[in-house]
Amino acid sequence: MKFITIILLTVSLSSANIWKELKPIASYKSTDYRLNSNIAYIELRRYQKYIKSGSNMDKSFNSNIYIKVLQIGEQPKISSNQLRRFNSIKGDFGDISNIRKDSMSLMSGCSCNIVNAFMIDKNSKMWRLNEVKDIVNSIKPIDTPAEIRLIIWLHYIKFDKSKIRYKKIEDGFDILLEYENSLLNRGECGKFGYKFTIDKSGKVLNMHQIYKAKSDDCITVD
Repeated sequence: MKFITIILLTVSLSSANIWKELKPIASYKSTDYRLNSNIAYIELRRYQKYIKSGSNMDKSFNSNIYIKVLQIGEQPKISSNQLRRFNSIKGDFGDISNIRKDSMSLMSGCSCNIVNAFMIDKNSKMWRLNEVKDIVNSIKPIDTPAEIRLIIWLHYIKFDKSKIRYKKIEDGFDILLEYENSLLNRGECGKFGYKFTIDKSGKVLNMHQIYKAKSDDCITVD
């Protein structure tokens, strides 16, 4: 019996050290996340604006036009008036708003994106979240594959189509991230690998490049 116990323990420890692949963020269900006890639901909305070359560069995002990009938890049953109010909460696009904030220069102008999150707590009160730390604080400690993938999604826009693997360690997860940058994207073209750690509090630590390989057909586009 003791021998069998040792074998089972060895197998269990070996399994814990296996690298597992993370799915794309859209593949996880809203119930794959574990929200803090006082939070019922979080909805992430993406706002976009296009600024044509030569036009007013101070053009604002339109709070009434957005795409729901992610739902965390199950939306509680609320009245139609409450739902209407929730859907019409204005976004915050100020300087400290940093969720998926991105801009891309095009030949004809500039395309800009930003994400805000909107929360309903267990008392049906509604809140707007406009910083990455607000969402991280709502789901920590980070324990599930969906939560690991969310942390990466919140921080790293260009890694959306990466191959990402994770391995559980004592205080979080080691991450291996591999991606290929093509001629059509900004920055250096080629194949790249990075390693870093996500701790239980959602912090990204010790990120460093582990390899870089150039493709023959790559042209650097900055």
